[in-house]
Amino acid sequence: VLLTEKFARNQPSVVDKSGKTIYHIDRTIRETGTTVNNGLHEIYVNTEINDGTDIAGLMDLLNTAELKTDSRFPQVCNSIQYYKKGKGQKNMCEVVEQFAKEYAKEYAIQEQRKSALEMIRLNFDNELICRITRLPLEEILALYKDL
Repeated sequence: VLLTEKFARNQPSVVDKSGKTIYHIDRTIRETGTTVNNGLHEIYVNTEINDGTDIAGLMDLLNTAELKTDSRFPQVCNSIQYYKKGKGQKNMCEVVEQFAKEYAKEYAIQEQRKSALEMIRLNFDNELICRITRLPLEEILALYKDL
């Protein structure tokens, strides 16, 4: 399953004209018009369109900050309520907090490496690069391979 915001932006004529929530995409050989059955099934969901289908209703539940109820999806509604207002809220907050910390740490290291590479290109001394970026010398030396 791939979730993306790009389909609607990259294919506005398809999305605007059809007004559908769901799009099944088939692979076709242009030269012959033959549909290729390669086992790949592409389904795009436009969460901005509510065409009254069950999928549109489900996307509405998942795409809002409000607590809603929908008799078609009682388990989903209960799960959303559990994680937004119930005992699961604390668990969800902890999971999101842990993810944010890990992402921030990875991002910081990535930025330190970018800075170190730029300093290497500018012929900074390796010890100075270590002090500025707080990366170990071994890692600075390993970056020379990326030049």
